[in-house]
Amino acid sequence: MTGSELAAFYWKVISSILPDTVQWSSQSAQLFGIAEQVFRRNDESDRDENSLRGFLSTWSGLLLNYEHEEASLFLIYGATYANSVH
Repeated sequence: MTGSELAAFYWKVISSILPDTVQWSSQSAQLFGIAEQVFRRNDESDRDENSLRGFLSTWSGLLLNYEHEEASLFLIYGATYANSVH
């Protein structure tokens, strides 16, 4: 297999699971790094404008619909309370 073929194979796998990573966003940093490298390699060897538009549309929708949550702790009168901030 050539490098281009490997990139195409792994890009199909990675791009199919990327939309599901919003459920585990705090654990997805490593996958995003790998996805970026594979995406660049695959795009260099096989640029497909229709696929790129599809990815842009899907990822834009995910970003626009994502609800960010931060967990913070407050110390009140000696007791610790967890508070979820949206």
